[in-house]
Amino acid sequence: MRASTADAGKSEVLDEVALMKLVGGDRELAGQLAELFLEDLAARVTEITAAITDRDADRLRAGAHALRGSAGSLMAGIVSAAAGVLEAMGRSGELGGAEGALAELNSALANLRPRLVLLARRP
Repeated sequence: MRASTADAGKSEVLDEVALMKLVGGDRELAGQLAELFLEDLAARVTEITAAITDRDADRLRAGAHALRGSAGSLMAGIVSAAAGVLEAMGRSGELGGAEGALAELNSALANLRPRLVLLARRP
Protein backbone atom coordinates (compact mmCIF):
# COMPACT_ATOMS: atom_id res chain seq x y z
CA MET A 1 0.00 0.00 0.00
CA ARG A 2 1.41 3.39 -0.98
CA ALA A 3 1.59 6.23 1.50
CA SER A 4 -0.20 9.39 0.47
CA THR A 5 1.77 12.55 -0.26
CA ALA A 6 0.45 14.05 2.99
CA ASP A 7 1.65 11.02 4.95
CA ALA A 8 5.05 11.15 3.26
CA GLY A 9 5.47 14.79 4.30
CA LYS A 10 4.95 13.85 7.94
CA SER A 11 8.17 11.85 7.91
CA GLU A 12 10.32 14.57 6.34
CA VAL A 13 12.39 17.19 8.09
CA LEU A 14 11.32 19.71 5.46
CA ASP A 15 9.28 18.88 2.37
CA GLU A 16 10.58 21.64 0.13
CA VAL A 17 8.64 20.41 -2.89
CA ALA A 18 5.34 20.70 -1.00
CA LEU A 19 6.38 24.06 0.45
CA MET A 20 7.18 25.40 -3.02
CA LYS A 21 3.77 24.21 -4.24
CA LEU A 22 2.13 25.93 -1.28
CA VAL A 23 3.79 29.28 -2.09
CA GLY A 24 3.29 28.96 -5.83
CA GLY A 25 7.01 28.54 -6.47
CA ASP A 26 7.84 31.87 -4.83
CA ARG A 27 11.26 31.24 -3.25
CA GLU A 28 11.33 34.66 -1.64
CA LEU A 29 8.04 33.98 0.14
CA ALA A 30 9.26 30.56 1.27
CA GLY A 31 12.38 32.20 2.65
CA GLN A 32 10.34 34.82 4.47
CA LEU A 33 8.17 32.10 6.04
CA ALA A 34 11.30 30.24 7.14
CA GLU A 35 12.72 33.43 8.63
CA LEU A 36 9.52 34.16 10.57
CA PHE A 37 9.45 30.61 11.92
CA LEU A 38 13.06 30.90 13.08
CA GLU A 39 12.41 34.29 14.71
CA ASP A 40 9.56 32.87 16.81
CA LEU A 41 11.13 29.49 17.52
CA ALA A 42 13.12 30.27 20.68
CA ALA A 43 10.09 31.83 22.39
CA ARG A 44 7.87 28.89 21.45
CA VAL A 45 10.35 26.31 22.73
CA THR A 46 10.90 28.31 25.91
CA GLU A 47 7.14 28.39 26.51
CA ILE A 48 6.80 24.64 25.96
CA THR A 49 9.77 23.90 28.20
CA ALA A 50 8.44 26.14 30.98
CA ALA A 51 5.01 24.52 30.73
CA ILE A 52 6.57 21.09 31.19
CA THR A 53 8.71 22.28 34.11
CA ASP A 54 5.66 23.89 35.75
CA ARG A 55 3.47 20.85 34.92
CA ASP A 56 1.02 23.27 33.27
CA ALA A 57 -0.96 21.10 30.84
CA ASP A 58 -3.02 23.94 29.36
CA ARG A 59 0.05 26.02 28.62
CA LEU A 60 1.78 22.99 27.12
CA ARG A 61 -1.21 22.28 24.89
CA ALA A 62 -1.39 25.88 23.67
CA GLY A 63 2.35 26.27 23.07
CA ALA A 64 2.72 22.93 21.34
CA HIS A 65 -0.38 23.59 19.24
CA ALA A 66 1.09 26.88 17.99
CA LEU A 67 4.41 25.23 17.11
CA ARG A 68 2.67 22.28 15.45
CA GLY A 69 0.66 24.62 13.28
CA SER A 70 3.54 26.82 12.21
CA ALA A 71 5.77 23.80 11.50
CA GLY A 72 2.96 22.19 9.52
CA SER A 73 2.56 25.35 7.46
CA LEU A 74 6.24 25.07 6.51
CA MET A 75 5.83 21.39 5.63
CA ALA A 76 8.17 20.46 8.48
CA GLY A 77 6.46 17.16 9.19
CA ILE A 78 8.75 15.68 11.85
CA VAL A 79 8.68 18.84 13.98
CA SER A 80 4.93 19.16 13.52
CA ALA A 81 4.43 15.55 14.61
CA ALA A 82 6.72 15.94 17.63
CA ALA A 83 4.86 19.07 18.70
CA GLY A 84 1.60 17.20 18.19
CA VAL A 85 2.68 14.57 20.72
CA LEU A 86 3.25 17.32 23.29
CA GLU A 87 -0.03 18.98 22.38
CA ALA A 88 -1.87 15.70 22.99
CA MET A 89 -0.14 15.31 26.36
CA GLY A 90 -1.25 18.79 27.32
CA ARG A 91 -4.79 18.13 26.15
CA SER A 92 -5.02 14.93 28.19
CA GLY A 93 -3.26 16.37 31.22
CA GLU A 94 -0.97 13.33 31.26
CA LEU A 95 2.50 14.85 31.30
CA GLY A 96 4.43 11.70 32.15
CA GLY A 97 7.01 11.36 29.43
CA ALA A 98 6.80 15.01 28.44
CA GLU A 99 10.53 15.49 29.02
CA GLY A 100 11.29 12.67 26.58
CA ALA A 101 8.84 14.09 24.05
CA LEU A 102 10.52 17.49 24.44
CA ALA A 103 13.89 15.86 23.74
CA GLU A 104 12.40 14.40 20.54
CA LEU A 105 11.10 17.82 19.56
CA ASN A 106 14.48 19.43 20.20
CA SER A 107 16.20 16.75 18.12
CA ALA A 108 13.77 17.34 15.25
CA LEU A 109 14.33 21.09 15.52
CA ALA A 110 18.10 20.61 15.44
CA ASN A 111 17.67 18.87 12.08
CA LEU A 112 15.20 21.43 10.75
CA ARG A 113 16.95 24.63 11.80
CA PRO A 114 19.88 24.49 9.33
CA ARG A 115 17.53 23.67 6.45
CA LEU A 116 15.41 26.72 7.27
CA VAL A 117 18.48 28.95 7.60
CA LEU A 118 19.52 27.93 4.09
CA LEU A 119 16.00 28.47 2.77
CA ALA A 120 15.83 31.93 4.36
CA ARG A 121 19.12 32.92 2.71
CA ARG A 122 18.28 31.64 -0.77
CA PRO A 123 17.68 34.31 -3.42
